[in-house]
Amino acid sequence: MITLDSLNIVLEELNRNTFFEIKISNILYSLIVFLFFLVFKKYLISFFSEKFSVFLKLKKSKEFTKNIYGPLNLMVIGIGIFLASNFLTENKRLSEFIYKVNVSIFTIITFWFLSQIIKPLFSKVKTIENLFTKDLIEWITNFLKILVFILGFCAVLELWGIRVGPIIAGLGLLGVAVAFDQTWKIMTAISHLTNEEQRKRWLPRVMDDDTCLLAAAATEPTSGSDTIHPYDGADGGIRLTAEKNGNRWILNGTKRYISNGGLAKVIYVMARTDLSKPPSQSIAGFILTSDTPGYSCTEVWDKLGQRTVQNGTLEFSNVEIPEEDVIGTPGNALAEMGAFLTSFGSNIQAGATVLGVAQRAYDVTLQYAKQRVQGGKLIFDHQIQAKRLARMQMLLESARFYLWYSGWTSTQGNTDARAASLCKVCASESALTVVQEAFELWAATGYMKKNPIEKLLRDALSFIHSDGTNDVLTLKASRLLGEIEPSDPRYSKRVELAAAGL
Repeated sequence: MITLDSLNIVLEELNRNTFFEIKISNILYSLIVFLFFLVFKKYLISFFSEKFSVFLKLKKSKEFTKNIYGPLNLMVIGIGIFLASNFLTENKRLSEFIYKVNVSIFTIITFWFLSQIIKPLFSKVKTIENLFTKDLIEWITNFLKILVFILGFCAVLELWGIRVGPIIAGLGLLGVAVAFDQTWKIMTAISHLTNEEQRKRWLPRVMDDDTCLLAAAATEPTSGSDTIHPYDGADGGIRLTAEKNGNRWILNGTKRYISNGGLAKVIYVMARTDLSKPPSQSIAGFILTSDTPGYSCTEVWDKLGQRTVQNGTLEFSNVEIPEEDVIGTPGNALAEMGAFLTSFGSNIQAGATVLGVAQRAYDVTLQYAKQRVQGGKLIFDHQIQAKRLARMQMLLESARFYLWYSGWTSTQGNTDARAASLCKVCASESALTVVQEAFELWAATGYMKKNPIEKLLRDALSFIHSDGTNDVLTLKASRLLGEIEPSDPRYSKRVELAAAGL
């Protein structure tokens, strides 16, 4: 006979025993909570469906219920997992993993639900039927659903620490990858170069706005990545000025070719505090929002490649920036930002992004070579083309290994600055060669806009100068080449004599 005392003994025993550092009793409570949601899932889905139809002012119908059944089903399971997981917090690593799972589930639910209600919401707007045909409305709704899906997918990947830039670029969508890259880069800079007070003000502003893109404004009509190389004179480099007026800075000047320009809501801008001093001693960093008086985007550039990311000309006309929005040390921003970008792999990220373009070019070219018949046999069976594909693969892998090495050094606290610069040069030049080789193999077919190679070629070209021109990055790396001293075992006396003309 089961008594109250015997139950208490069982419970005490369960509380004493653990599994993976978690009390057995807590595991049982967790299972009970989760099973509750599984058993009553049908009723909960019906309840939430009714509430959502009322909230969205949509007539509840079989089609509406069918559309939202999937996300609601996952939502009920997600709530069950979330509540059940509250009993499993004793194991820290497991708790952190479950947290990421919970956030991932609710992120998926959000974007899935949004994609499913696009069509019914469109049907409520009667004026749309007067503006567009039924076929066009159908196309627009399908496009929006795909876009929402992509954004949700990217959000989940970012949550698990997977950088989406190179992945998106690997699909040939370089412009989208660059937009993500710029936002990541400036967001990371805000996180590391700002003080505690600035982070409390700026990070929520960025994180709480899903539409908030960021931009870094450095390039000007007469100055690009050559901020101090090869010339660090007072009459060179950045010309946009920042004059101190009490507790505010007044910015005047122009920035050009800025990625996300005109779309970014938060902008990091570099300006000169003293035109009589060289750029290395007179550049300050500022952060501002796009609605700041005096700031405007005056031109959006029509580009050859990267067409899904907007590049704009930014004008600063007596733009007032409060003292508390100066990033880092005025006059030393160039060194601080340069050191940060090197250690956090800005050029490495850029190299990985463009290598995604090259990988896509190789993948579609390999497929084409194994399906296209030319001269009575597959293109792949022609030795010269098989050799071409092998060279493409060689370039891809060698550039990828260089990127991996550069990325690894940046995680060890001893970033190889030369490699951090040159890996982008290597990746972009290798990518361009790979796409050109692909262009050769496709022949006239590759020249046609309906086929993928011409776009990949246009995109690959852009990274010869993106994130620092290859010439300037190579020059920067060359300045870091050390001398071989006589005490070095590599030192050659014969070389010394030859250098002296002997």
